[in-house]
Amino acid sequence: MPAGKQILDRIKSVRNTGKITRAMELISTVKMKKAADIALWARPFALEASNIFSRVTEEISMSPYIQGKEKKKRKKDKVLIVVITSNRGLCGAYNMNVFREVLKQAKGVKAECITIGKKAREFVVRTGHTLVADYSEMFRDDPTDTQVRTISASIRELYLTGEYSEVKVLYSFYISAIAQKAVTRPFLPVSRDALSAFLEEITGSVISPLTYSGEYTIEPSRQAVADRIVPLVLDIMFHEMILEAKASEHAARMVAMKNARESSQTKVKELTLVYNKARQAAITKEISEIVSGVESMKDI
Repeated sequence: MPAGKQILDRIKSVRNTGKITRAMELISTVKMKKAADIALWARPFALEASNIFSRVTEEISMSPYIQGKEKKKRKKDKVLIVVITSNRGLCGAYNMNVFREVLKQAKGVKAECITIGKKAREFVVRTGHTLVADYSEMFRDDPTDTQVRTISASIRELYLTGEYSEVKVLYSFYISAIAQKAVTRPFLPVSRDALSAFLEEITGSVISPLTYSGEYTIEPSRQAVADRIVPLVLDIMFHEMILEAKASEHAARMVAMKNARESSQTKVKELTLVYNKARQAAITKEISEIVSGVESMKDI
């Protein structure tokens, strides 16, 4: 029964695929949980960091990163887009949703890109956008604070050149294990309202006005503290985006592998039914041939 053997080979192949996708699902589940926990742990710190702005409000307003206080003449039609995707595939529509957001944001403007993730780099090159820098090699499952600060600092340096009117970060926002959405976050210049809105969404609670009624004695000076604090808070915001993107990636891959495993199980059942029918047909045919042979022998 050559056809039956081919079906058995397919059943074995599909079962092996199911085992692989099951293993990948479990791995992604663990990584997603870890990334989600890190993201959740970072949220209270990001929330508390926002209170720093209330300590040195006037001095912070003089920062070149604050909206409305940029000192350089900027090119109004030139935008720097930071695209965060995965290094690998097999994660459903995770990367594709971010790509759609890139095309949407780059429409009608001169956009240059910084990519974090090999899939983002490939997309930017394929679509003909200018690639300013790529940090895919240092973008792993567990990005360190040093790596994040390095990328954030390079983005700030590019912004301070005055070549770009604004910097946007495009990534996938983690809602839950089964829900993520591609979003665009204005990164530079930053405003107090944008910071509050960002914190409200990542913490899931309304942020009260950033005010402080007490007095602080600050050394060496309030301006020195403000100049150091603004980049620090920007690093925190960028790190939060990285963590959200990583949690979303693992969640999307977990769901994709779960769907693949269930599909393989369904396919095995279908192939088993086809095999049983083919086997039954072959047995019936053999019985018919035997019966026919016996009948012919009776005539002789």
